[in-house]
Amino acid sequence: MPDPTTYRTEYLLHVGMYVGYVLGIHLFTISLNTTTTSITHTFQRGGYITK
Repeated sequence: MPDPTTYRTEYLLHVGMYVGYVLGIHLFTISLNTTTTSITHTFQRGGYITK
């Protein structure tokens, strides 16, 4: 059994990374949705957005 303090620290680190990852995706999606149409069309022409 590892040290409980070490285990808790690693657990919080993984949870924090996961939350940051999810928040990053949401912020990225929101920023894409609020960008100008020309930028969105450029992304679609470049193949970055697939719908």
